[in-house]
This record gives sequence, C-alpha cells and structure tokens, in this order.
Amino acid sequence: MVNVVKRRLFETKPLLSGTYSGYRSSGKMLRLLILLTCFAVYCVSCGKPKDDGNARTSMRRLLTKADRGDAASQYTIGVCYLEGAGAAKDPVEAVKWFRKSADQQYPPAQYAMGVCLYNGDGVQTNNAEAANWITKAAEQDHTAAQSTLANLMASKTIPGTLVLAYKWALLAADNGDKDSQKLAGELGQILVDWDVKGGKEMAQEFRDLKRHPTNPTR
Repeated sequence: MVNVVKRRLFETKPLLSGTYSGYRSSGKMLRLLILLTCFAVYCVSCGKPKDDGNARTSMRRLLTKADRGDAASQYTIGVCYLEGAGAAKDPVEAVKWFRKSADQQYPPAQYAMGVCLYNGDGVQTNNAEAANWITKAAEQDHTAAQSTLANLMASKTIPGTLVLAYKWALLAADNGDKDSQKLAGELGQILVDWDVKGGKEMAQEFRDLKRHPTNPTR
C-alpha cells in the first residue's frame, strides 16, 4: 500500500478511464501474505510449531538482541506476538515491535506495519499510513510490498494511477513474483502505449538507482 520516487505516489492525475477491475485486493489477501511470512519466521526463530519450550527460549534471546536495537530481532518478535508464537498473542505489542524495526528502515517490518494498518491488527485501520509504510518497503525492493502496491493501486483501494500500478507490477515481476507478472501483462494490454512507456521508464529508473545508488552528501 507508498516512495522509488515518492513524489510520484499521490499524483493528482486520476486513474485512467476503463479502469482495471480484475484484481480487487482485500484484507484477506494481505493477511495471507503476512501469515505465510509469520509461519516461516516462527519455524526458523521461535521453534517448530507446538515446541513451546524452544519457542520461549528463542524469544528470550530475541528480546536480548532487540533491546540492543537489532532491527531483524525486533521484527521477529513482532511476528511472534502477532501469531502467539513463543509469547501470548498480542497484536498491539506486535505493532510496537514492528514499528521499532520499521523506524530503522527494515523492509519486512515496514511491510508488516503497512499490513497491520490496512487490516486493523493491533492498531486502528489507516489506509493512507498503510500505503506509506508499504511503499517504503517497496522502495527497498521488497517483493511482497511491490506486488501489494500494484494490486491496491490497480483496484483503486489506495491513491495511485494505473501507470504506477504497472511500474510496481513490473518490479515485483523482476523479482520472480508470478502474480505480478500476470498483472503487468494484463495492465500492459489495457494501458495506452504512452502510459506503458511511462510505466516502463519509471521501473527502469528504479532499477538504475538500485544498481547505482546515489552516494549521500558528505
């Protein structure tokens, strides 16, 4: 749900006529995305399912690292609280840890913050703020975030043009996301040639920046 070129995110240009309706994103779709991530993180960091002793031990170790500012550990703790893995299920506590990690520019946590804000998990639903966090993750080449942005923009769930949706779909497709490959192909069929060209140029700008990042001013 928003910055490769942040200034382009909330363009005043409306969605094109003949808007694409094949993808109607929902909270269920986004919930599934993060649940799959949660399960993988749980198995790796908090022990196998039902292995509560191992999970609690892992949780204590994670908390030690998280308290020292480790963004990956903070994110994983958020996942554990969200799903009740190694800790009592507590979406509010999960969001607290996701935010700590996201504030350190950790892409999975930025995406998790966006999904929680979109679904209202542990925090009041806020699509605009959700879009902001998910875009931050997408700009760091987080594939699920890029795919989610493409779908939400294509379905008019959040502000954005079909050209922007096409750009994000192309980038997620670059990373091997099959659904985004399909979406990019379908958007390419309904967009006019000029807009297809514009979407491809924006995607290429992103790729170029990724290959040759601008050095910060010293």
